[in-house]
Amino acid sequence: TDRYGQLGDGTTDDRPDPTRVAALGTDTVQLALGHSHALALKQGGAVFSWGDGGCDGGCYGALGLGDTDDRLSPTEITGLGADNAYIATQGNGGMALKSDGRLFNWGDNYGNALGDGTTPHRRSPVELVAVGSDNAHVVGGKYHALLLKADGSVLSWGSNRYGQIGNAGTTNQVRFLFFR
Repeated sequence: TDRYGQLGDGTTDDRPDPTRVAALGTDTVQLALGHSHALALKQGGAVFSWGDGGCDGGCYGALGLGDTDDRLSPTEITGLGADNAYIATQGNGGMALKSDGRLFNWGDNYGNALGDGTTPHRRSPVELVAVGSDNAHVVGGKYHALLLKADGSVLSWGSNRYGQIGNAGTTNQVRFLFFR
């Protein structure tokens, strides 16, 4: 079902066959899918989002565009600039790893999913200063994330209801665990 425009073709029509997301052109280098939204990283480093803006359940701003509106077509997240090297989604939000290694995230912060030690949802990208800038790769789960550091160590944070952050417990973490 294309209820929120998550197919990115400018409509909310369901499509039984693959349909080109024409607004992205042909210079897309990476895609990421969230719960009911999507992200695209363009060759020059700009990030675009579309789909569910996140106000059905908690007004969290899953698209990183500063509001909770749905978008039927890809819209650039101007708050990120154009120096992004990698993108990931996290349930009802997103993350962008900058070319200099800094990490920005936004959206649903249930269970401290954004890793900033707070609980408010973030409708616009916010830098996760605590992880530094020596980051190589990031992946997100529904309410948790893993960050690969340049030295090969891994940081994990967020909801830990089922032990998904790997600390042998089930307590939500608002700070970081280092694994090596």
